Amino acid sequence: MNNLQMIAEAIGYHIIKRHDGYLLCRNRLGVGGVLCENLDGVARNLAKHTQSLIETIVMQEDKLREFE
Repeated sequence: MNNLQMIAEAIGYHIIKRHDGYLLCRNRLGVGGVLCENLDGVARNLAKHTQSLIETIVMQEDKLREFE
């Protein structure tokens, strides 16, 4: 899980193993979160959030270009 933890922290998320065995993937603010049964679920969740971040960055770059 170390690689997934590094990826999660790089995009602002934490992976927490709960007492019931589920993995909780939540942002650093502690708001919301997704329960996952296994590491595959965590990886899919992180991929979704990474894609969202990329789309946001691209959109912001496009806005900045409008002012050049």
